[in-house]
Amino acid sequence: MASPAHCFYCFECLDASYRRQEPPKLDSYLDLYDAFLDRNVSGERDDTENPDLEDVDVQEGESAAAADANSRPQDAQLDRARPTLPSISRLQASKSSSRSSSASSPSTISAESSSTQASNSTSATSLQPSYASRLSVTESFPLFVTWNTLSRSGHKSLRGCIGTFEGLPLSAGLQSYSLTSAFDDTRFSPIPASLLPSLSCSLTLLADFEPCVDAMDWDLGTHGIRISFNYRNRRHGATYLPDVAIEQGWTKEETIESLMRKAGWDGGYSGVAKRLVRGASRGSEASASRPWEDVNDFKTVRYTGLKLLRLQSKSIRPSRRNFSSTAAQSSAWAAAVSKIQNTVSDILPNRPPSIGNSNVTIDPLKLVARELKFLNKNIRALLGSGHPLLDTVAKYYTQSEGKHVRPLLVLLMSQATASAAKSARDLPNPTPTTTSINTPITHSASVLFDSNPDQPASNLLSNLTSSDLPEDSDANVLPSQRRLAEIVELIHTASLLHDDVIDTSTTRRSAPSANVEFGNKMAVLAGDFLLGRASVALARLRDPEVVELLATVIANLVEGEFMQLKNTATNEANPRWSEDALTYYLQKTYLKSASLISKSCRAAALLGECAPHVVEAAYAYGRNLGMAFQLVDDMLDYTAVSGEQLGKPAGADLELGLATAPLLFAWELRPELGVLVGRRFGGEGDVSKAREIVRQTDGIERTRSLAQMHADKAVESIKDFPEGEAKKGLQEMVVKVMNRRK
Repeated sequence: MASPAHCFYCFECLDASYRRQEPPKLDSYLDLYDAFLDRNVSGERDDTENPDLEDVDVQEGESAAAADANSRPQDAQLDRARPTLPSISRLQASKSSSRSSSASSPSTISAESSSTQASNSTSATSLQPSYASRLSVTESFPLFVTWNTLSRSGHKSLRGCIGTFEGLPLSAGLQSYSLTSAFDDTRFSPIPASLLPSLSCSLTLLADFEPCVDAMDWDLGTHGIRISFNYRNRRHGATYLPDVAIEQGWTKEETIESLMRKAGWDGGYSGVAKRLVRGASRGSEASASRPWEDVNDFKTVRYTGLKLLRLQSKSIRPSRRNFSSTAAQSSAWAAAVSKIQNTVSDILPNRPPSIGNSNVTIDPLKLVARELKFLNKNIRALLGSGHPLLDTVAKYYTQSEGKHVRPLLVLLMSQATASAAKSARDLPNPTPTTTSINTPITHSASVLFDSNPDQPASNLLSNLTSSDLPEDSDANVLPSQRRLAEIVELIHTASLLHDDVIDTSTTRRSAPSANVEFGNKMAVLAGDFLLGRASVALARLRDPEVVELLATVIANLVEGEFMQLKNTATNEANPRWSEDALTYYLQKTYLKSASLISKSCRAAALLGECAPHVVEAAYAYGRNLGMAFQLVDDMLDYTAVSGEQLGKPAGADLELGLATAPLLFAWELRPELGVLVGRRFGGEGDVSKAREIVRQTDGIERTRSLAQMHADKAVESIKDFPEGEAKKGLQEMVVKVMNRRK
């Protein structure tokens, strides 16, 4: 039976690859593991008390005793029958690869490799031998190897998962896919040796492949599923391992729809929009979505996981007994195990040192938590519409909690500059108050609300009063600055709605994007509506300079989007690298990303009536932080752990034809990238080739260095701000931007 030794063996294969050595033979390795168990367990304790076996997962419905028996298979399970394995488990068209990537979180395999064609015979040759004391190293299994990283708190993050539906001898399968999943999962950068102590390994052996009668012919928690279908003249496919749906809390319908989206189905006009148009509620029968009926030749194959094993580094404590001298006879094996045992207490390196000379120990979110608590509520009040569908689409991205980086920065900057040097400004109106920012400038309500003057709901902008503010709101944040934070988030959200349409995105904040859920037209109109509401709220601040600043942000966003339509200032088919290409990219980056952050920080200082040098410092901080933020974002597109963690598709920039900093730096060293840049990576194999070249150069490292330079400038710009928690919070935001993973 599969045991923790098989997962240890995956660690050994990975460790050997770092040392450029061959791993030991699997059968010899298992002999050493058995000898270790016999020496350390026999006569000392029952198997159920053996700490070296306590981390074997107990499958749903399996008793602890059964799990123990699985770990030491010499007992009653000798006569247990093995589930049927397919004689030919390749389920896609013959031209496709049988290798697939999956995970215990939503993920996708390539459309080509997942072009599934279910075989009518699931087991032409039925294999039904009894379990031996351990699995034969030459016996063939379809399998998946999964690598995760573990934080000190035990949080698990996917780092690589690739497997095969083609049966392979266990020895060859473990050697191959322990490395393939670690180094070749295109969703992530290759796992470096430094991460070895923080890794956990999972092994899933697949069995019982059966074509389903229909899309619902499988059981949650029991079956993994593999789907394929024709859509827009292409074959699409994807797979989820048996535990995915349960971990995500999905119904079968939601699982199938998620798989379809991951495989490339864009959803069309469905979901919430379709329910609203039909007037059906979410739970009604009429609202039930069956997207698999909207595509052609939909096929589903179900399968089971023979055994899911997880060996987690956090469970291997330094206090455990060392392995016996018998086991230690394998120096490579002992070295790998010793490395894991002796370094687990330092799973992750200590927190990186703070940027600059500040001793940052502040949680920025806690500093403005009271203000942010009411952010979404007030934004939703600003977005009210008398049209039910527009109301729903406009508020769609406020239903899930985003990072709220921009409003958080506005509030922190407001706090940090509250006691800074002041300078009276020549304004045509008094300083905005809680009352004035909610009072229309146009005194005729019939003019402002002529679209539906008789419906009170259309007058929502004038219904937001001081009673909506937290009773213990921060005295260092003015009502106008609080409203500015809300306006900034409105503008940012509008840009997301428009960007998702332009980029044909399918996910946003780990959910279907608005253009997928409601269609492109409604997503664009909702973005326009948000900008309209933001403009009204902005005008009521009654500060012409702030209005001008935020109005130019909207223009900047559009200019940046136009610049992004091409990678260089020229349209050459085979451009040569030059500093102009990097300058063009940095200008676009400022317009699309840093403009909103920098000008909103400046606006916060202006509303606080700060002295000119404080206003300039706030702007410099925002500009440099915004540049660092986007540079890190572009770097994550090459190194991200998963699309799920990012909250948007990982690796999307190259797919969209975008040459960002890591590739531009690589291009300087590898001129052959020029032709790929010229055709926006539209040729066959361009994306994978470009990604591989970037990984072979120092493009990612140079991008991080440039981001660090901007981060240091951001901290330097606020060095003269009054000391206090808010200043430390701004410094900590720089640290968080540089260390972020999504």
